[in-house]
Amino acid sequence: MRATLPVLVVLFLTASPAFAQQGLPITAREHLDDALQAAQGEDPDPQLLAVSADSLDLDDGTSSSWTYLFGGSDADSSLVVLQHSTGARVRGTALAEDVPDRPFALRGFTPSPIPQDWIDGASGWFGSDRALERVEALDAAGNFRSNHDNVTISARLASLPADLVNLGGEEVTAWLVTYAARADDAFQVFAVVADGGNVVSLFNEPRSFAFLKAQTSDFAARQAARDSLETDEVNLTAVASVIPDLSARGETILWRYTFYAPEQDAFLDAYVLYGSVVYTATPRREPLTQEPLPFGWIDSDRAMQAAADTLFREEPGALAQARLTSGLYPDSPDRAAWKIDVVRPQADTSGTAYVDPETGALIEPPTASNRDVPPQAARFTVSGPRPNPFRRAAALRFTLPAPAAVTVTVFDVMGRLVRRRSLGRRPAGAQQVRVQGKGLPAGVYVYRITAKGSGSARVATGKMARVR
Repeated sequence: MRATLPVLVVLFLTASPAFAQQGLPITAREHLDDALQAAQGEDPDPQLLAVSADSLDLDDGTSSSWTYLFGGSDADSSLVVLQHSTGARVRGTALAEDVPDRPFALRGFTPSPIPQDWIDGASGWFGSDRALERVEALDAAGNFRSNHDNVTISARLASLPADLVNLGGEEVTAWLVTYAARADDAFQVFAVVADGGNVVSLFNEPRSFAFLKAQTSDFAARQAARDSLETDEVNLTAVASVIPDLSARGETILWRYTFYAPEQDAFLDAYVLYGSVVYTATPRREPLTQEPLPFGWIDSDRAMQAAADTLFREEPGALAQARLTSGLYPDSPDRAAWKIDVVRPQADTSGTAYVDPETGALIEPPTASNRDVPPQAARFTVSGPRPNPFRRAAALRFTLPAPAAVTVTVFDVMGRLVRRRSLGRRPAGAQQVRVQGKGLPAGVYVYRITAKGSGSARVATGKMARVR
């Protein structure tokens, strides 16, 4: 896919007097007004999408640091506000990963904003303190703490798919409260509905942290792809962490698996949250490749371990994201690789590392000439279609020497327009688009790819044939 980890612009703002004078720790609602004010400095109408804390106090549900995620006026943008004792920090960014009508955002599964009733503290809507009280009333929570030492508690508030918490409807605003015992390789997750406080244990028993790594959910995702595409022949072509909160141990709550079914010439994305498939969809962006991942590809923990010395450093606020597929490593686009991106806001630094998915070895950084412009992108070229003639679909591959707005049109032999698809603005480098055969009579057609860049336009044409 063309989506990459977004560039994060870090802005340091002066804290409001009310925030600076308050002591810590705090509940999730305290100083929400300060966070909102900071977000409004970046966007006139921010919407609260998620709230999270990595360490919750067992006694009162407070934390020394809360993260507030706001969606911007632009549907494709988001703002992250970090609350600390020294003030509010705002990072502006564009969401890198999303699917139609159900965007995923930083640190949470967030199809829609958090209701205003929770923000206002309306009666019946639970804050972090009351949510933890409800969880602690369960035997499962007490049993987990009794059976494990050095338990840490984290919390996230966001809109979730209702079936995840065994409730009716499409989505519900809920707290995800996680009890974790790292030394024993165990965690337990509880969902507390923010409106009313109903609490559900997501698992019948504690799970291993392996459920948060990439390989563990491969089977479940593959089965979901087979069911959705109605075929047993599906190839896993890509794996990606959807939200940039990947830990140094290669763990995250939400993974995306991209499958290709040769028989249908179709792609499918399966999203796995805490080890369970919660959503499947056709990829919004054109996948990079149809080639399956190498057999026995290494898991995300080994990839992160390989990159640790040169790239990843544990520090508050560090954001990391990982993708595994072909087409990511500029010096060798056909080579599958783990691509790991890390942004360290406090140090105002970032970095990228590539790891071989078969050996686990760190791959040499791409050459300087290829870091900004991928290979074979020095000029505008088009290859394809493949196959030709075609029945279901034909793939057109092209390269861009610079970012450009791309449009693909198809005409019949009489010059009549039969297909038109705008791909939007595409980055420099190798691209691919499929022309679907459904609805086209058998015959010969002419395709045209137009790329409009800064002050120039490039056009390439060719012929393609469809057969029954």
